[in-house]
Amino acid sequence: MANLVGQFLPDVTLPCTILPPVELNKLAGLIVVFIYPWTGKPDHPNPESWDNIPGAHGSTPQCRAYSNCYDEFCALGVKCFGLSQLNLEWQKDFAQRNNLVVPLLSDEAGSFARGLDLQYIVTGNKSYLKRRTLIALDQKIILDRTDVSPPEADADFILAHLKTNGLLKTQRISFLLGQRDLIRRVAPPSPPKVEKVDRAQPETDEVPLVTNESRDKANTTSSQSLLDAKLPESNPT
Repeated sequence: MANLVGQFLPDVTLPCTILPPVELNKLAGLIVVFIYPWTGKPDHPNPESWDNIPGAHGSTPQCRAYSNCYDEFCALGVKCFGLSQLNLEWQKDFAQRNNLVVPLLSDEAGSFARGLDLQYIVTGNKSYLKRRTLIALDQKIILDRTDVSPPEADADFILAHLKTNGLLKTQRISFLLGQRDLIRRVAPPSPPKVEKVDRAQPETDEVPLVTNESRDKANTTSSQSLLDAKLPESNPT
């Protein structure tokens, strides 16, 4: 089984049980995709020879475990999805019966599987995706877990891997770099540097403003001065 590390998630749109159609290759940050082959349904028999195929059983407990851990994945900023080739109605019925909160994707058309050249279990003239779990960072696959045993412990394994391998820190750095690039693209150009101007008022020969009030006051003062000058003091007799 070829390792998928270094490849990018395919450019496909997949119907989802609880979300609008999802384009995994458009999602930023850490993404977990756990791929499973089949989930049982009341009054529907398992695929032919299912009990004899190693790794075939275990999808229901695996999905339940991821659903139980889904809030923790979200709290860490990790986007988590289950994926199989079962049709969307089958997936919705399965999710409802098991009270699953983790979103499940339907690759009924096989476009996701072809994009990564995934391997199949073939039985009874039908094909089912082999179980494997992928971790991607900014759409690039950084972990391809093909030995998912036991399936019910897969969610805990992936959570521990995310916490102990510096991936959450790497995601944070990737986010900050993306924000920096976004700011550079949308931020307006810096204004030109303006030299500081000394606002101290220089000495000027400005003529003071003369108002009617000040003019009348000046005329009165001037007239009184002239009267004082023309009338000498009288000598007492």
